[in-house]
Amino acid sequence: MNLEPADQFEPIAFIAIHEKVLLRRAKDFEPTNKAIGPPRPEYHLLDPATGETRLVSGEFVPLLQEGKRFLQPSKRVLGRDS
Repeated sequence: MNLEPADQFEPIAFIAIHEKVLLRRAKDFEPTNKAIGPPRPEYHLLDPATGETRLVSGEFVPLLQEGKRFLQPSKRVLGRDS
């Protein structure tokens, strides 16, 4: 893996369809003289088999929320043709 160090550097989720791990790299929220990391949080996909990483963009903040993620209601009822 070829990423620079950061105050916050953690796996967020395993993306099964791509067989990769989404990583978050960021500075601490309260800046200090020794804060290390990018000015804005970065997200990278890590290939566990090769160790290669790729910078990705998108909205990943919902993946940071802890707790249960309940299913959302749908108009479609299983077993019925609509």
